[in-house]
Order: sequence, then structure tokens, then C-alpha cells
Amino acid sequence: MSARRYNMSNLRAFLTQGFSAEELRTMCYDDPELYPVIEQLGEGMGKSRIVSQILEFCQQKLLLDRLLSVAGDLNPARYALHQPYYLGSAEPDASTVRTLELPASTPTSASPISTNVGGSGRRLKVFLCHASEDKSAVRALYDRLQASGVDPWLDQVALLPGQDWHLEIRKAVRETDVVLVCLSQRSVTKAGYVQRELRYALDIADEQPEGAIFVIPVRLQECSLPESLRRWQWVDLYREGQYDRLVDALRVRAEGLEGVILPSSSL
Repeated sequence: MSARRYNMSNLRAFLTQGFSAEELRTMCYDDPELYPVIEQLGEGMGKSRIVSQILEFCQQKLLLDRLLSVAGDLNPARYALHQPYYLGSAEPDASTVRTLELPASTPTSASPISTNVGGSGRRLKVFLCHASEDKSAVRALYDRLQASGVDPWLDQVALLPGQDWHLEIRKAVRETDVVLVCLSQRSVTKAGYVQRELRYALDIADEQPEGAIFVIPVRLQECSLPESLRRWQWVDLYREGQYDRLVDALRVRAEGLEGVILPSSSL
């Protein structure tokens, strides 16, 4: 049997574009076979260097198949986008490498425009990023989004007792179509409001196609916007008619994704 040859350029692109530096570290930390490389990822090391160290380690230890399997499970859409990972006839063995078959509705940056106005398809996934002080207002928004045909993700609803909330939130942000960052006077003045999920969202926002709607600041009341969010147009949900504006933005996002049902107008 001939030695397997890897498409290192595609593998590097997958890791670089599919993960933030923190996510790469966490991925290696959480996997027993990849864990030893953590010692080589010095504090303050940039993402490009982290990717190089991980690839070099996995080449030396013959763990590239393991790396593809772990990373592919964490980000299947990006995994599919950067194939093939093998050169020539040296195809992966089904017993050692994961087989990935994406459903037709899985979005990628290369997805064609959707014309799905109703009926079949999946609902637009929307992650609700918020501070604990705004739970009641955000729960009301969650209910309204559900009624509009959206698939919102809210920690108090989605997380089950015993689940690793850190892992589940990271996974939800990675898989979402839109992140709504809910803001109020209490939340923006709270020390450390830029939460972990918001940092994940900002990392993933940089990977989106130019012009795609991904992060939407949602003001629940009159308040200032954190510096990290000021490049995006916000919506004032407390003003009359602004929920319609939010739904308009979600519809535009859905139209750019394949097989996604367009949200309905305001209720």
C-alpha cells in the first residue's frame, strides 16, 4: 500500500479559516492524542503560527487523519468547503477517517441564493447573546422569533442539566447563521460584558463573506454600543416597528443561504 499524501494547503486553509486561535488550542487540549502539542503553543502565539505547529506535530506523529477527524466534527461545513485533503490515489481508509456527508441544507460560503419562501427546508438559526440581567427581555424576544419561523438559541432553553455550557455555547455560535447581541444600559456598563460567546461571534464574523449579515446589535433600551460592535448597524427593539426591521435583516440573511425558510413578518 502506497504512503498517503496529504493536501497540506487545503488542510492549512481549513484550520486557519475554520477556527479562531482559542478554538484551535481548545481542540488540541480536549483531544488526548493532540494534547501533547499544547506545550508547543506558546502564550501570545498568533493563529498562523499555531496552525503551523499543529500541522508539524501531526505530521511527525502521523496524526493528520486524527486532526482531520477532530476538526471536521467541530466544523463540518468548513471541512466540506476545503476538500480534498488527500492527493492522488491515496484515499483515506474508512476505518480511520471520518466520512462526512452534508445535508443539502447545510450552508457554506459558496451556497447559492435561496428562494425558499415557505414549506420545506430548515429554519434560520439565530444565537441570542445577552447578559444575565436581560433574561426576561431576551426570553420575550426568543418567543417572538420562534413565532416568526426562526430557530433561536437561548442558553436557558437549550442547555440541559449536566451539559458542558462552555462547549455547547461554542458549538452553537459556530453553527448559527446570525448572532443577535442584546444590549441594555445594565449590560453595557457591566464589567467584562464582552463575554466568551461574543468573542467567538466576532472571530466567526471575520470569516463571513463580504457583506453578509451575521452580527446584529440589538438595543433593548437606549444605551451606548461597545466599541467592538460599532461597525455594524444596530436595531432599537424598544422603538415601534423596529422588530419588523430586524425580521427584514433576517430575511436578507436567509435569502443568501440554501434551503432556509424565510422568516415571516412581524406578529
